[in-house]
Amino acid sequence: MFKKISSLFKKEQPEVVEEITIPEPEPEPEPPPPLPDVIEVPWNIAARLKNLDVAQDKVHNDLKEFLYKNKITEKKTFNYLLLLEEAYDKVEKEIKEAYKILNPEEYVFELPEGTGRPGFLKKKKTNK
Repeated sequence: MFKKISSLFKKEQPEVVEEITIPEPEPEPEPPPPLPDVIEVPWNIAARLKNLDVAQDKVHNDLKEFLYKNKITEKKTFNYLLLLEEAYDKVEKEIKEAYKILNPEEYVFELPEGTGRPGFLKKKKTNK
């Protein structure tokens, strides 16, 4: 009886048993189904690319027009420079003839230093 009474006052600790759980292997994910050959993209999504494409085409066209006009202007400018050089050579030749220079290659025309000042025909120096 003593044992019974003493057992009432004794707290017996229950045995703790840890359960070991083995994780179940996760099933391999199934590969996604193959995509179709053609996928339709709605306008509200495709519109952004369409707008960018239109803007890019406009910039290309503007650049083409700019470069074309620039080339035309460049050609006109070079032609005008050629005309000015020819006119310069003609006037220089006339001046040399007016001063009765027999060999125009012997003299070089030196431009005036400013308005109202004289120019000069100078004989070329020959290094002998």
